Amino acid sequence: KLDANGVPVAPSGIASPDAAYYSKKDADFARQWYGRAALLWKPTSNFDVTLTYMDQHDEFGGRRGTTLGTNGLGVPYKENQNGSVQLEPASRDVYLASLEANLDLGFATLTSSTSAYNNRGAITSENTGFYAQNGWLGAFYYNYPRPMAQAVRHYGDKAFIQEVRLVSQGNNTIDYTVGAYYQSQQLYSAQDSFLRGFKQWWDTAYCFGFGPCEAAVVNDNDYIYRHHEHYTDLAFYGDLTWHVTDAWQITGGVRYFSDVDRAHVYQQTALYAAVQDSSDSRGRSAKNKPIFKLNTSWKFDDDNLLYATVAQGYRRGGSNGTPTTGYFAESPAWLSYRPDTEVDYEVGLKGIWNGITYNADVFYVDWKNPQIDTATTYWGFFAVQNGKKARTQGFELQLAGNLTDNLRYGLGYTYTDAELAAPLVAADGTYVINKKGAQLPGAPKSTLNGSLDYGIPLDNAANIFLHFDGYYQSKTQDTIFADNISLNTVTPAYLGQPKFYYPIKGFALFNASATYAMDNWSAILWVKNVFDGKGITGVYTEAYMGTSPAQNYYGNGSKALTALPRTVGLTVNYKF
Repeated sequence: KLDANGVPVAPSGIASPDAAYYSKKDADFARQWYGRAALLWKPTSNFDVTLTYMDQHDEFGGRRGTTLGTNGLGVPYKENQNGSVQLEPASRDVYLASLEANLDLGFATLTSSTSAYNNRGAITSENTGFYAQNGWLGAFYYNYPRPMAQAVRHYGDKAFIQEVRLVSQGNNTIDYTVGAYYQSQQLYSAQDSFLRGFKQWWDTAYCFGFGPCEAAVVNDNDYIYRHHEHYTDLAFYGDLTWHVTDAWQITGGVRYFSDVDRAHVYQQTALYAAVQDSSDSRGRSAKNKPIFKLNTSWKFDDDNLLYATVAQGYRRGGSNGTPTTGYFAESPAWLSYRPDTEVDYEVGLKGIWNGITYNADVFYVDWKNPQIDTATTYWGFFAVQNGKKARTQGFELQLAGNLTDNLRYGLGYTYTDAELAAPLVAADGTYVINKKGAQLPGAPKSTLNGSLDYGIPLDNAANIFLHFDGYYQSKTQDTIFADNISLNTVTPAYLGQPKFYYPIKGFALFNASATYAMDNWSAILWVKNVFDGKGITGVYTEAYMGTSPAQNYYGNGSKALTALPRTVGLTVNYKF
């Protein structure tokens, strides 16, 4: 329990070792408001302008999930029970406005697209388990009896985007698209970490009114982080399609871009007066680069197509801004990360055969300097770093058709083999994070989806539509870190973080709905997650965020992030 100032309640007095706890039901509520309006102006048959505005506001009561293991007293947690010692609310506001104008020139269509958005949000995170598993509650905070480490985070970005493109019209031997793109984006993120109530306890339990002792601890705020970034991108692009015959076409494309990224990161440890370390880093990176694509397709009959594509991809680099001086210094190698690039190869078939719509392809992705989420070597600051290379390969198959006049089906399967193509070494070169061939996180090897739709026409011109769909994914890895503390076959020796490793089992989720439609009205009764599957997609392990009664932490910050439990709802639509 917390008092009016957000400090853990001490039932027997501030210097006492006890604390008060309570349980809150439905802590992970979500409330969302959304509005969208559009206005079309068409003064002539060949010119139109569309103005669109969108506004969304989200509120979340806390994280959804089930805590692993037990609390500090050895009591196991139940399903959908969260062992956090604090709520983790979040909120977000998004505003978007766009103006699109189209002019039909006869030989081509000229389009101007102007947009701006503003996205900002805040979240409170439970960090007590992180402090406990690193031994910090005992080492730095004297086993404070009511530990509640809280990270208050704010984030946001806003941008102005302008694009102009010219697309040819008509049945020409040569078709083209040319355009220009500009984006100016500003991003920020901030974090203030607190050990709530520590200053008050320190003054009472240790200082007894002695001023110099009280001055040793400034306040509860033990870490400050500020990140500001300004990114601009100017690009010119063009596609050229040659219709060699009525059935065969070849398309080539190029995009030349010039981007500039400026970042400013400030960090400070602030709780102890004697340890006021700070780091203030500024960086600028710029890149000018062309990327290309090539596609060809052949219609071997009226309904079927064979195609092949080779395309390059690029993602800009950025700044981590980790401290490089003072008590919490990390290697300068962690300060920034480089752009990563990829080349995609794909060959496929699509069309209709015996009434079955199909889409089948095989793909291979060669990924260089992949940007990967990791943690710094000594103090575990979140950071992005580059690996040497990775690769993804697999195939996809989608089928759709009618089983009867009223019953339609859809089926899709994807096989993905995504792995490191070289050992992943920490940015400072001190240890190997994982070896060549390790599976990339969040990439199941198999995914399967299917759906059934059944329509029932009624005598009064109304219709009933029944829908059922399902999704399955095979097991995944939650982290790029290995499960083994010794990779002796790789140099340098492994000094990594197996505490992050958690193999996630495969799962299946199913949804159903029934729609009654008549004239302009429709009512949809729907059920999400019909069989109430867990659907675990991520895990904070006990070794990373678990309980530690030896440091007076009796909660448990570990959790398995799960799918939305079975949810039933009703949607009513009216078209006018």
